[in-house]
Amino acid sequence: MAAAKTKKKETVVKLDIHEIAKKLGLPEFSNFEENNIEYISEAGGYASSEVWENARQANPDLVEAEEGQTAVDADRAREKAEQRAGDELYRNWSNAVERAADEIWGFHHLYVNETAKGGYQVLPKAGKDWHDVARQIAITINGVGLTDVPAEDYARNPKKFVLEHLGSMQMQPEVYGTVSAQRIYEGSFR
Repeated sequence: MAAAKTKKKETVVKLDIHEIAKKLGLPEFSNFEENNIEYISEAGGYASSEVWENARQANPDLVEAEEGQTAVDADRAREKAEQRAGDELYRNWSNAVERAADEIWGFHHLYVNETAKGGYQVLPKAGKDWHDVARQIAITINGVGLTDVPAEDYARNPKKFVLEHLGSMQMQPEVYGTVSAQRIYEGSFR
């Protein structure tokens, strides 16, 4: 008889940056990108103009065939510049979301760690466990006064409680008078 494999108990929660933003009530990247579309467009326009300017300086009497190649080169430069600008926007957005998660979730004893595969692991900070995290979230929820979370609600399965209440940590500013996830996020762009 083959030995039965025991499944290692999962100690982390895996999320992507978009799920983290949603749980914190922060703007989706598509909204952020839409609000900054001019930045992307300007980067592309500048790169395209630079190719045309360089071509005209190198050869003030461009012939039609050369203009065709210059147009292709200018389009490629525009596309590359727009891609770089979009990538930069995404990095700025994800860094702002990470910062908000670090502060809001960190207060509740959670550590957010980016993985090599581009996802995120959410786990209790060193010296804490899922019960400590769940208890802190329950204290925050109870502090708002709209409901009362008894200890038995999170004691049975604290990790499940944490997963179900990641969004509840948005209430932290109401309870403790601290800065909101939205303000932390916005402050990241200053």
